Parts: sequence; C-alpha cells; structure tokens
Amino acid sequence: MGPESTVPDGTPEPSSPGPADPDADRRREEAARRTVSEGAYVPESRYREGTASRWRFAAERCSSCAAVTFPTRGWCRGCGATEGLARVELPLSGGRVEAVTTIGKGGQPTEFDPLVEADGGYDVALVELAPGLRATLPVTDSPVGTLRVGDRVGTVLRRLYPMDGQWRYGRKAVVLSGRDAQSAPG
Repeated sequence: MGPESTVPDGTPEPSSPGPADPDADRRREEAARRTVSEGAYVPESRYREGTASRWRFAAERCSSCAAVTFPTRGWCRGCGATEGLARVELPLSGGRVEAVTTIGKGGQPTEFDPLVEADGGYDVALVELAPGLRATLPVTDSPVGTLRVGDRVGTVLRRLYPMDGQWRYGRKAVVLSGRDAQSAPG
C-alpha cells in the first residue's frame, strides 16, 4: 500500500489494494504525469459544471411529472420541462450492482493507462442508486473480479485520472459488507 492522499472534500484517500509491488504507486504517478488523454476529453469548465452530480449524486425532480433526472441536465427526462426542477440528492450508499465487468490491458481509455499498468486492470459496475436511476462506477478497495451482481455498494470520492495537469475526481463503488450491506436500503 502506498501513501494516503486527500480528495477535494478533505477525506483521506487510501491507496487501492494492488499487487505486492512497492514501486507500483511510483510508476502510476510517473505515468500519470506523462499521460496525454486520447479518451473522452472533458474541458475543465464542463467538468466543474458537473461536479455536483459526480461528487454528491445530485439529480433533478420534475414538479410536472415527478421524474428524476440523473445526472442533472437542466431539463426533465420524462416530459422535457425546463422549469420546476428541484434538486435532490441520491443515496451515496446502498446501491445494488446490476452488472460488472473487468477492464484489462488494452480495453481502458488512455487516462486509465497508469492504473492498468500498475495494477493489471480494474472493475466497473452498473449500480442502481435508486429505482430506475443507474450510474456506471469504477470499483475500488476490493480485488479485481470479486464483485458480483446483487452486491450492495457504497461510494467514495476518489481521484480518477489526470487531465490538463490536474486530477479529476469522482465517485467509486466500494463493496458493503456485514451489517452495512444488510441495512442498505432497497
């Protein structure tokens, strides 16, 4: 395990478990500094616009049809209304895994090259946050390939990848266990 770093809300970010390679964290950091994204480029202004949805799972509930739109878009996914949208926050814990896949070398966007080079791959899960509302989340703090459909997960705010010389942050899924999983809503 490498040293802890801090995410924007001030909570510590432990290094994810990976191979017993003491140089893995150093190689990941060096590769991150060299990375030029060939994936989906997101300008900083657009990234900042979406932080409420990405960091707090902010959504919008329509006063006309009661549909909930996530992530926020400024219009209702149910009826198309642009007025009468109230901000609501979806649960950060207790989501149910609907699907999971492992991303291995060659299958990742280039911004995740350092992660794959250091750890060999990572899992991504489709998680139902609330009835009918899903998010695709990278999985952290559990061995690759161990997450299963039906598992309950919480989320943590973590570093995702560097872009334009700055780290981008977002939610990652963490497996709930024991009492946490049993008391999860849904």
